[in-house]
Amino acid sequence: MYSGLNKIGRGTDEKEITINLGQPDEVDKAWEQSDGEKYFNYYDKGIQISTKNGKVVTVFLYYKSSEFSPFSGKIDVANEKTTIDDIAKAFGLPSYTSVSTVSEYGEFPGSKETYMSYDSLGVSFSFYDEKLGNIRFYKEVK
Repeated sequence: MYSGLNKIGRGTDEKEITINLGQPDEVDKAWEQSDGEKYFNYYDKGIQISTKNGKVVTVFLYYKSSEFSPFSGKIDVANEKTTIDDIAKAFGLPSYTSVSTVSEYGEFPGSKETYMSYDSLGVSFSFYDEKLGNIRFYKEVK
């Protein structure tokens, strides 16, 4: 199972991020003081990587976002045309799923959000109005 991006996944040392992806557009350190988290934002690549205390926690790939360009790289799990049914057929029943309406404060107010999490695989998917919004990889890379 694919669990990261260019060998970057949960547990990877954060210095590997720039070695593999180059310098980010921004390193958001707003949460560093309170909980040790930083976000490496690659807006043009559609990639965000969260770290805590120097180690990668989650790799986000954005397909629909108001901040990030669509991710255009190639991965085994999905692409911009992947549907909810495609994910269910490929991975089966998720460990957790939710369907809700995005609030007025969310990124896409009024949109129907479907969230599917596969904890044993360390991957989750968010869809907005049936279109893939993002993929999150959070399983430790071995």
